[in-house]
Amino acid sequence: MQAGILAKIDGDFPEVKSETWTIDSGGVELERCIEKTDTYYGVGGDVIAYQGRAALEEYVTEDSVEVSDGHIEVSERNRSIFRTTEFLVSPNGLAVVRSGSGAFAFDLLATQLGANISRADINLDSFAAENESADPWKVGFYGKSGPAENGVLYGDEIWDDPEFGELLQKQAKNQLGVDIDWNEDRLRVTMARSGYVEIYSPDELSSKRFIRFLLDSVFPHFE
Repeated sequence: MQAGILAKIDGDFPEVKSETWTIDSGGVELERCIEKTDTYYGVGGDVIAYQGRAALEEYVTEDSVEVSDGHIEVSERNRSIFRTTEFLVSPNGLAVVRSGSGAFAFDLLATQLGANISRADINLDSFAAENESADPWKVGFYGKSGPAENGVLYGDEIWDDPEFGELLQKQAKNQLGVDIDWNEDRLRVTMARSGYVEIYSPDELSSKRFIRFLLDSVFPHFE
């Protein structure tokens, strides 16, 4: 994984484990599943994160169409479908799912772990202030007074722009793209205040290094 929606975990929890269970929804048994696929350890042997997949079964109603002798008949039929996503969970209080459509996994993990998991907001102003040496190539701002209340600017070394640089450093931010040095890697990262982070390069960055970057550099700036 090199991208995902971030959430914070309140409370200690036991080891993530593979588990399948069902819930009753109007007399229909629907499956829920968590599959742990890997465990990542630090130098001292402590667990950095668990990686896995989550699946949720839903019962949906959809139209069924039949055409016969020039007549179209539309009826409804019920069937079950599965939604799946990948996840990373750290005992340090961080959970990540691959995309917004996979946010259901936060609820499944909360059920298994007995912890509260909620979507995170990232304070991008705090992140930018702590990483002054990072080169910004995208800055989204909001809440500005005047005709231009919000917007997104692209470029190189935006903070050094004579017209917009100082203004954008002071303005509240909801998007930020930077090139940043981290643990001997040069990362091209984009992030949103709403809790989305994606690493564009290097494209071979492992899931273990992704979660370590999030814990080191992004997690401290959760609101």
